[in-house]
Amino acid sequence: MTLIELLQKASDVYDTDGMVMQYFEEPDEHHGDTLALFVMRELSETFDKDASEEDQLAEATRVMSNARDEIERVIAAFEV
Repeated sequence: MTLIELLQKASDVYDTDGMVMQYFEEPDEHHGDTLALFVMRELSETFDKDASEEDQLAEATRVMSNARDEIERVIAAFEV
């Protein structure tokens, strides 16, 4: 699996506008969705081109799960 394939997989389910891929293709542009930018950066920074597809998907799952956990902690801090 290539980085582009991994990012495309994320972009396909993120939204209908392909925002994750837009940030990858035009990283200096401001597309108005910093969460998509975050997803693209996290996946790109942790991608290992030498890893198996299974290991790449496991790492992507791990980093996205960590992000989810951090966001859930922030949400919990705001709940009344």
